[in-house]
Amino acid sequence: MSDAVRAGFALWGAYGSQARTVARLGATAPTPGASDLQTFFMEVLIGFVLVFVIVSMTTDSRVSGAAAPVCIGPMIVSLKFFSVWAYVLGPMVGGVLGAVGYDKFIGPATAPDEEQAGSANNG
Repeated sequence: MSDAVRAGFALWGAYGSQARTVARLGATAPTPGASDLQTFFMEVLIGFVLVFVIVSMTTDSRVSGAAAPVCIGPMIVSLKFFSVWAYVLGPMVGGVLGAVGYDKFIGPATAPDEEQAGSANNG
């Protein structure tokens, strides 16, 4: 998050006061008509998917391949906090749910022993 705060200051320094007052230094805000609760649940969903994918990619041998909310930095610099609780708590709750979901429904894989692998190849 400290990098996001520095980025907010850099935008403010580069583009002046309008970057802060007009563009809110790039801070994310809920779309017009979306409630804080809707924003929160979307952040939960995004956090869930993010952590679910990370946990499966880093702990599951069946899967091969390669988070602080960036929007909060500009909010801190501009001192304009739009539904900040949803952007802080949503990914945390989603992350916990993603980790628990992975653990309960997928779990780490175990490689088959040589005997099982041999019988599968000999069909």
